[in-house]
Amino acid sequence: MQLNYSSKMDIKKDNKNDLLKRREIIAEIESEKGLSYDEVRKLISEKSRKAEENIDVRRVNGNFGKKVFIIEAYIYDSNEDLNKMKKLEMTAKKRKEEEKVSKDKVKVSGDGGEAVPVEEKSE
Repeated sequence: MQLNYSSKMDIKKDNKNDLLKRREIIAEIESEKGLSYDEVRKLISEKSRKAEENIDVRRVNGNFGKKVFIIEAYIYDSNEDLNKMKKLEMTAKKRKEEEKVSKDKVKVSGDGGEAVPVEEKSE
């Protein structure tokens, strides 16, 4: 994938949030065309020297006719921290649905009380 961007990426704001174990950045990127979240993730990864999996791009804002994009992203210390925050950001309804699905995958047998995974049927 060839990125078509100017090498000019200015970080306007960089806050270290120790409680959530992440860096919160706001940056400006000049580009001829609109940037995808994956391209932004790669650019931030190169600039911050962190793994792409630990970067959560929140927003890519651009105005019509302008070549400057405002990026808001979080850079987590580890992938586990990112997954914890993603789970917390889910709505209560989605968390309940996810728990229900995980409970459906485990079936309790009546004789020993041991949890036995349910086999998934493929069609």
